Amino acid sequence: MSSSLSPAPPTSGAVLGTPVSGSTEAVMPHAGADLCLRIGHQAHDKVADTLGLLAWIEELRREQPRVLGFPGSLDFSHRELAPLLDVLVNNVGDPSQPDASGVHAKAYEQAVVRFFAETASASDPDDVYGYVTSGGTEGLERGLELARNQLPNAVVYASSEAHFTLRKVTDRLRMKLVSVPTLPDGSMDSSALELLIIVHRQVSRLLKRRGPGAIVVATAGTTFRGAWDDTALLRRAAGAAGDVYVHVDAALGGLVAAHAPSEPSWSFAHGADSISVSGHKLLGLPVPAGVFLARPEVVPEATAAAEYVAATDRTWGCSRSGLAVLLMWAALRKLGHEGMRAKVQSCLDTAGYAAEQLERVGAAPKRARDSLTVTFERPADRVVDRWHLACEGRRAHVVAVGHVTRAAVDALVADLSLPHDLRFGTPNRPAKAAVEAWLADYVSRPHPQLGRSGAVCPYVVPAQRAGLVHIVSASWTPASDHAVDELAGVLLAAVDRYEAHAWPEGPDHLRALIVLLAPLTEDQGHLLDAAHAAVKTAVMQRGLMIGQLHPDCKAPAAHSPAFPVNRAPRPLIAVRRMVRNDHHFAESDDQRAAYRMHFPPEQVTP
Repeated sequence: MSSSLSPAPPTSGAVLGTPVSGSTEAVMPHAGADLCLRIGHQAHDKVADTLGLLAWIEELRREQPRVLGFPGSLDFSHRELAPLLDVLVNNVGDPSQPDASGVHAKAYEQAVVRFFAETASASDPDDVYGYVTSGGTEGLERGLELARNQLPNAVVYASSEAHFTLRKVTDRLRMKLVSVPTLPDGSMDSSALELLIIVHRQVSRLLKRRGPGAIVVATAGTTFRGAWDDTALLRRAAGAAGDVYVHVDAALGGLVAAHAPSEPSWSFAHGADSISVSGHKLLGLPVPAGVFLARPEVVPEATAAAEYVAATDRTWGCSRSGLAVLLMWAALRKLGHEGMRAKVQSCLDTAGYAAEQLERVGAAPKRARDSLTVTFERPADRVVDRWHLACEGRRAHVVAVGHVTRAAVDALVADLSLPHDLRFGTPNRPAKAAVEAWLADYVSRPHPQLGRSGAVCPYVVPAQRAGLVHIVSASWTPASDHAVDELAGVLLAAVDRYEAHAWPEGPDHLRALIVLLAPLTEDQGHLLDAAHAAVKTAVMQRGLMIGQLHPDCKAPAAHSPAFPVNRAPRPLIAVRRMVRNDHHFAESDDQRAAYRMHFPPEQVTP
């Protein structure tokens, strides 16, 4: 852990308690559930509202693994800091100055700012001015406000692929924004910037105006394509205007660029005057937050905000979230610089894997060097909606932040490969009779090699009695070139069918959907094994289990590894709700994490 995250001792006022480090599990942003907000005066109304909110939170958790298109990392947990929800932590004014409220966390904020200043290659991290913001847009606005103070007549130049809020910010600040074309990789074209500046300078001379200088917004990780604007190169190109101010919008890309193998040009060492970075995007937080950094010479001298505040204030706002400060501090304290480097490398590896898999199925992926963003051909709306993809024209993208796993990529690829002619229907009589006989003669009976007493599946008989076993057949025209991906798509469609089925009244855990895979022959079980492996984690993340069964299936019994329990007369799958004992079938770290999402450790049956 980095010693720079030891908070500075408070000069006055209170700094809350003894800090506690964070951990890395997940809570996610809104999944689209309808939440009816009402104020109840009766006790039962309050209980109902609370239960409804908790159910909504669980829905968000289930949806989390499918949020692939937006750069908010969801692999975090700050449960141990829950007591912070019972106190107000309000940072008013500059982090370097205490305030009269006595409920601030400014020592922690100074530690967070120093960490980011180190990350941004400041020559003297303690000399950098900075503070924790509500997010990247606030930091961008503060940077442009300082730029306007330095160069009041200057034009703002930014990439045509800069974040959409830049237009909003320049309008609010009454600054002229000029859009600069990009290179094929999506980064700002420095030659085009220089040409635009020369033209504007000549016009100023003709009108006998003083040269206004130039304000350049460089983007470290453009919004849609994840490209890197070269800060040093753009600063040189803008020199034709005279004085230059460069703000770097490094909302997602700053923490990536600092640890990327290609060492993109983005930091103070490359000529940035100010930088804005998001805290919730790569780092992961339950609230939006960011950090603003600036060279001290571009920041006004400190003046007292007001006598009753008893602090200086050069921030964009006034009251700022101490909760965000403490959450960010806890996350950084656990990771340190080396942990952040490892996290970035893991995300880069996942982005590379996504590009490879999307290429394999003909989705025409593109990825800038050392970018977490992978664009590809825009898929059907159902895929866009299921995976929460961000789209622009004919392209969509995934952003490989921390919670995006290879398992999620595999499931997305499977969804892209779903056969267009897939149909579910009632099996013919012989096929259905064969399945029913298998359920009665094998699945519902004990077996001497099972390793425990009772039936092979103890749930089948009570499920059948309750009318909760549903048997269907899936039919499609197989494609030889992507047979496994296509079959994996069929399996995901079967899971959708399970969730959409109008089940009779009865216990959820007894509901079972059995799907005969009609096009598969008895000797094609290996295709089913591969497809099952590609989607199992994604299915478990939805709180369900999917089993593959065929004549040569080698999947072992939980209590008898030598017994291949998943034998069936023909290839089929079974979909059901996850139960506590399913920890036996979690075979990877991702699957164990998916299980814990629905059955936290304190609920696990030994």
